[in-house]
Amino acid sequence: AGFRRIIHGHTPIPVDEIRASIKDPGCGLINIDGGCVYTSYPGLGNLVAIDLDSKELYVQKNIEEA
Repeated sequence: AGFRRIIHGHTPIPVDEIRASIKDPGCGLINIDGGCVYTSYPGLGNLVAIDLDSKELYVQKNIEEA
């Protein structure tokens, strides 16, 4: 068994919060929903992915015009 992490989306949060949860070794729940469609909200409007082997975060700002 051992320590496991759950990676999920659904609830948009700022990228800074996503980064903090990845860096926290005790965090068992990582939300990677950067709120890609919410471009008018500060900290949101990002498509986010994570490399599960390296824990590297990839962030792409939404570039679609409203």
